[in-house]
Amino acid sequence: MTAGAPRRRRKVPRARRGCPVRARLPHRTPLRPRRRGDRALFGPDGTMTLDVRPALRTDDGALLHMSYGGRLVTPPAVRDALGAPAARHRVDPAGHYFRTNPLFETGAERYARLDGTVGIGSGRFVEGGVAYRVSQVL
Repeated sequence: MTAGAPRRRRKVPRARRGCPVRARLPHRTPLRPRRRGDRALFGPDGTMTLDVRPALRTDDGALLHMSYGGRLVTPPAVRDALGAPAARHRVDPAGHYFRTNPLFETGAERYARLDGTVGIGSGRFVEGGVAYRVSQVL
């Protein structure tokens, strides 16, 4: 490929477990996303497998790398409502399964306690994005 040549789009084949897509997943966090590399695999059974890797800048300027996988399992009864961005925050979180497992890495000494920490999160849709309740696994 020469410089300035247009890039060809490759069609991603459907995998046995679903169709991989690159996604910009909405986030709500006190940390500001610097850039995102979000991916999701949508399965034919309504399961979305997450692979999210944002770089975050804290309010005091430290950089953190966060990565998490997870699952969003949507029963047929709520699938249409969750597919509508303007209304998905109205869906009762008890009607679907949304879990994540965040990990952190940083070179900032004041946040070094996050290195090696494993979390488990429960997600829910909120107006304009997603919110997670994350706890440290001890």
